[in-house]
Amino acid sequence: MESLYLWVFWIAVLGWFAFSQITGRQQVDVHSPLPPSEAERVIAKYFGVTWDKRPSGPGEYNFKPRARAYVPTLSVSCEPAQGGGSLVRMWLSGYHTYAGVMAHATLMWRKKRGLAKRLTESGQDR
Repeated sequence: MESLYLWVFWIAVLGWFAFSQITGRQQVDVHSPLPPSEAERVIAKYFGVTWDKRPSGPGEYNFKPRARAYVPTLSVSCEPAQGGGSLVRMWLSGYHTYAGVMAHATLMWRKKRGLAKRLTESGQDR
């Protein structure tokens, strides 16, 4: 029975690893009810002082965590959406891999998910 628990544990660990590697690399498009100027304010505020806001990259905004090695660059662009609101796109414009494994994939997944949540919330203090 202990062997079964060990197999289940390792399958769960490998599943989480694969999930974080795949979702960390995917582009995320968010339709926000906020106008583009307000969405840009939320984007700039979301990435606090621990993130470098001036790395090179193709996005309107590019962010890179400080004090970490081999960090990816998260690029964000914001444009007006049809029918009001804004369309915010988030993608990784640069990252390092070692044997096909991206460093800090879970961090990128969490930041994209958190920013998407903030952008879709309306009427609450951000």
